[in-house]
Amino acid sequence: MGTTRKQKRLVLDQPKINAAKRSLGVDLERKAIEKAFLLIVAEQRLSKALGPLKGTLSGDKRPWPYR
Repeated sequence: MGTTRKQKRLVLDQPKINAAKRSLGVDLERKAIEKAFLLIVAEQRLSKALGPLKGTLSGDKRPWPYR
């Protein structure tokens, strides 16, 4: 990932930020947001990588993508 940074001004829901901080085990709001973004990117990459395996699990009747 690149190291380009841009300053943004956002209006976010404070209770959600507090919950994210607790859930992610961080003390700063910026860290919680950065870690959440990294998790989203990792989830998308994993989902894309697993896409070719769609339907290869015998006996699994759940639709792809799993939720």
